Formats: sequence, C-alpha cells, structure tokens
Amino acid sequence: RFKFRRTFSTDPESPNCVFFLSDTFDADKIVVITYCKSDTKWTAREFERVQEFVPCDCIPIYFREIFYLVSPFGQVASYNIVDDEFKFESLLIDESFVLNYNSFRIYQVFELNGELMLIYFGSKKKDNDSRPGKQCIRMYDWSNKVWIPVSTLGDNAIFVGDQILSVAIVNTEETKNCGVLPNKIYRFYDFGCIIY
Repeated sequence: RFKFRRTFSTDPESPNCVFFLSDTFDADKIVVITYCKSDTKWTAREFERVQEFVPCDCIPIYFREIFYLVSPFGQVASYNIVDDEFKFESLLIDESFVLNYNSFRIYQVFELNGELMLIYFGSKKKDNDSRPGKQCIRMYDWSNKVWIPVSTLGDNAIFVGDQILSVAIVNTEETKNCGVLPNKIYRFYDFGCIIY
C-alpha cells in the first residue's frame, strides 16, 4: 500500500503546474508520480533506494525548479522532472534530528529568502509545562550538504501548525500595526499559540 506525500510546482491554476506525489516508505524503492496540466495521464516511476537513505516519511518541496525530498533525519534526495533524474543529494544523518525523531510533533520544509529550510518541534514537555516542546530551524548548506542552525529570521515571521506553514515579511508599512512581530515563530497548537 502506498503512502503518498504531495506538492505542486506552482499555483495549481498555472498552465505549467506539475502535481507531484512521492512514496518514500518502501525499503527497496522510491515511487514518484507526476501529472502536468498538458498530460492526459499520470506518469509513475520507481527508483532504487540506496541502503543509506532511511525509509521514512519525506516531505516534498519544489525548489529551484527541482523536486526535493527531505527526511526527518536530514537526508535529501531530488527529482528533476525535465531530465527524469533522481539523485540522493545527502545521505548524512543529522544526529540532533535522530535524537528528536521519536518526539517530533511537527517537521516542515520550506523556502526562505532563496534558501531551503527545515523547522521542527519536539513534543517533549518540561516538567509542569503544558506547552509543546522546543523548536529548531536549520538551513541547508549546499556546499557541505549539511543542515546548519539559523539564528535569525530577519524581517520574517513563521506561522506553523500541525498541517500548515506560512512565512510572511512583517516589518513593512502595511503590517507594522497588525501586532505581528518580525523574527518570531508563531506556533499554533490545540490550546492556543506560542510565540518563540
């Protein structure tokens, strides 16, 4: 049985939009299915998984005209629809991600200022604390193929929940009186919102 994650290359109304599905749970293969607006049927492909790439729930994102799959362990694979080429970009497992893997409530991949970013929240709570656990933001270092810590969001604010993530530039004339602060993460959960 397949467990697909999905994304779009552009706005779904765009004539160039590609709908992308991926299943990365199988121990032997990765399945990629695409549908372009000009197509008359779905196109499915299977790619052999290298042993080092952990079978897990990878999040797809369309970034710099390529579909990327990012695992909760920090591993990265890519699919170039133009060349029909699948690559394992980084097989390095980030130990800090492994330590937190079992306690993840959220991990999301997104683009910020032209960079590939990852955010996660652990669900472990401190004693006498009813709030969700600590967050971490990393940026992908393309040269060294590792995730590096991010210390500032600049004029951006991130709004994140279990199923959504949105990034907004909030230090502008239009938003200065809206009460949203730049360089903050707004984490929505069952009992409200925490600002980091």
